[in-house]
Amino acid sequence: MKIVIRTILAIFYVVILVLLIKGVIKVNNLLKAKQVRDFYYITYDLDGGVGNIQNEKIISGDKSQRPENNPTKTGYVFTGWYKNVEDDDEYLFNEEIKEDTTLYAKYLRDDNLKTITIKFDTKTDEQIDDIKIKQGQSIILPIPSKNRSDFKGWSDGKETIKSTTKLKNDVTLAAIVNEEGLIYTVTKDGVNVYVVNFNTRGGYLIKSQWIEEGKTVKKPDDAIRDGYKFTGWYVNDIPYDFNSPVVHNLTIDAQWEEETK
Repeated sequence: MKIVIRTILAIFYVVILVLLIKGVIKVNNLLKAKQVRDFYYITYDLDGGVGNIQNEKIISGDKSQRPENNPTKTGYVFTGWYKNVEDDDEYLFNEEIKEDTTLYAKYLRDDNLKTITIKFDTKTDEQIDDIKIKQGQSIILPIPSKNRSDFKGWSDGKETIKSTTKLKNDVTLAAIVNEEGLIYTVTKDGVNVYVVNFNTRGGYLIKSQWIEEGKTVKKPDDAIRDGYKFTGWYVNDIPYDFNSPVVHNLTIDAQWEEETK
């Protein structure tokens, strides 16, 4: 009789142990499923093209920035970045990044494509060289530097022209100006608004802030860079005072010290 009871108890304990192990595994899986990553990777697939285009590590919820250069491919013209090689809609770099993402370069064959000349009217004495592209080619538009608080864009007289706009004919693009004839200054209820950029100098991207004139910048979290210790935010190598009023566009630089192993 005792042997039977011991056997039953042993079976009972084994069953309980198995159930506990399964419960722990289930909880761990749920925790992993709910875990939010701090950052995601943007990978650029050049599809046989070449160019100085670096993959990015983006803080969760931030937006990726369009590469400053376009890839090139012999016999083809670059037409833009796409989330799927089968997509017809070009990626606009305006989405919050919430997962690892691959962006694919797409091209058109250069055979018999019409050459288009783009001229620029800056509305100042500043001169910007003409750009020649092939019909349908993606372009990186220049930014004028004179007499500007914030540059809003280029217009062909009918619409604002963007890098994703596919031009079909020669065109002169004019800088969008305000009533005083100066390159557009962003305003809100009659108050100038300035953009404050954070240059992390190799660290994870930090969102820019739009600040009304006379108000202060909200200090962001410390920047993050693998292998380095963040030492502060600086402007012209001077620690930035986040109590200072903003009176113009501003770039604030992260400073680093290399971590010793």
